[in-house]
Amino acid sequence: MGDISCAVCTEPWDAYGARHGDMLPWEYNLFRQGAGCPSCEGEPPEDLDSDDTAEQHIRAAWLSGATDDPDAFTLGFDLDQKRPSWEPPPPTILWTCATCQVSAGYEPDDPSELVWLGGEPLHYLYGNAYVYGSPYTPAEEPTKESEYTIDCPTEGTQHYCPGCAATCQGFEDGPDGCDAVILKMEHTEMYSAGHGRPDVLAGNPFQTGAGFCDDCFERIPNCHRCGEYYDDHDAAMQCCVPECSEAGCWTKVETDDDGDAIGEMCLDCQKEQTETICADCGATIKDGDGWVHPDSDPELGYLWQCKPCVEKEENADG
Repeated sequence: MGDISCAVCTEPWDAYGARHGDMLPWEYNLFRQGAGCPSCEGEPPEDLDSDDTAEQHIRAAWLSGATDDPDAFTLGFDLDQKRPSWEPPPPTILWTCATCQVSAGYEPDDPSELVWLGGEPLHYLYGNAYVYGSPYTPAEEPTKESEYTIDCPTEGTQHYCPGCAATCQGFEDGPDGCDAVILKMEHTEMYSAGHGRPDVLAGNPFQTGAGFCDDCFERIPNCHRCGEYYDDHDAAMQCCVPECSEAGCWTKVETDDDGDAIGEMCLDCQKEQTETICADCGATIKDGDGWVHPDSDPELGYLWQCKPCVEKEENADG
């Protein structure tokens, strides 16, 4: 193959090289359509006749064997045809975040690499606002399909970038049991299909940076007095219960059904300080080997039951 001259500035370009790396694909398309070349970018020199340069381009394309190009006839142009301007095509957008407007897509200069494009500076780091995916903010790699999607009755399907949304940690159903989308931005409208609490996302005792949708959040065990979160319900119930008042004893005191403390001493210390007489048979209970009587009234003081009486009741019930 020979050279093909630019239809605007007459710069010669190797026919094979222009199609195989000397030009970007979009540049080659515009070059063959008579828009110019990377050298002139569509700006003609003052001393050249545009019709003459266009004729040279068409003649060179045929003489150089450029018709081997499968798009030769599609990309070719006629002299009386309006030629396009030298402008790169817009990026290929796959999806756009409904909150910060950052998009996942391909730049025309590198259509093989998926990148973050555009966006508004709504993500903060050390008090400064940045666009998601910029070199200044930690960001996940873009994906062809959004991992965080909400179907809104009025707006349709809404996509969100990892900086604006997260997936519910799914406390109630196990590690991967809930896939509700939690929107991180406080100013973003929360949809019932999957909404969350931004204050929980900021930090929680289970997994830094994770969060829960409202349904799962309500089931996280927490102390009803101070709000502290725990791994299990029993630990949460014991959070603010006082310890035994007896010196050297750190056992929590007994609580009622509402989790409120009963008395100031634990059961073991009360056994030691109370004459442990079986309420059923009157026998002395030795070495604290007794049980709280089922008819006890904690407000008035515990009654005790010896082991034989307990076994007798169990045999009778059995």
